[in-house]
Amino acid sequence: MKPTLVVVTTLALAAIAATGCSKKGGGASADGTAANAPKGGSCLEDKVGVCTEYAENPMGIAESACTSLVKGTYSKNACSHDNTLGSCLSKGDTIYYYFGNSEGPWVEDATQDCKTIHDGTFTATAGAAETAKQKALPGADRIQASCAHDDGSCEDEYGDPIKLGLSKSFCEGSGTWADGKACPTDNLVATCLSSGTARRYYATYLKKNSMSAADLGGLCTGGGIGYSHFYPAPGVSVAPATKVATGKGKHK
Repeated sequence: MKPTLVVVTTLALAAIAATGCSKKGGGASADGTAANAPKGGSCLEDKVGVCTEYAENPMGIAESACTSLVKGTYSKNACSHDNTLGSCLSKGDTIYYYFGNSEGPWVEDATQDCKTIHDGTFTATAGAAETAKQKALPGADRIQASCAHDDGSCEDEYGDPIKLGLSKSFCEGSGTWADGKACPTDNLVATCLSSGTARRYYATYLKKNSMSAADLGGLCTGGGIGYSHFYPAPGVSVAPATKVATGKGKHK
């Protein structure tokens, strides 16, 4: 079962931030705020892979939402603009910078997220697309928890930490949950990325379900909410099986 795209937190921040232009300060202030700082400050959601530059911070609401609601890191300065997939300018003039984690691992995912979630216009970083695809597959250092199933599959959770509680509740009915532990890599056939979850498939899964690696690819990308990307393990062929001609067909 594919996890659904979690949009509540980003929608909440968009509503808070869409109150005016993202104005820049005229010079460095006494507290060390940089001259190019947005008026409302910024919020880095590292595990999600998005940094938001707020148009305003009325009564500290944006800062509170960043630290309490989405568990981000608030700063009075601008987001880092290095190593981004691109930026999203919303109609409220709030700017979102994508770094290629769970929210938008590929440039096309970030583009779609910008359009549908933030009602914005996305500007891609030149040359970022192929590198993003390679970096999107999470390593063990990015895994927050995992859920192992008896059917020969296992799910690594690496995205929005707020989603962990829901993922854990789904796991406990049919799998084994492990905080801070990644799924095993032995006999891995393929991985399906979908909205902050990396579902790992093993040779046992193919055998139990009489499937091929090509079948897994179709299962991964065949629909659902949000993006789904298929990564075969090194050396695994995903070419569909070809039928061998028998020569027994009818001849006219």
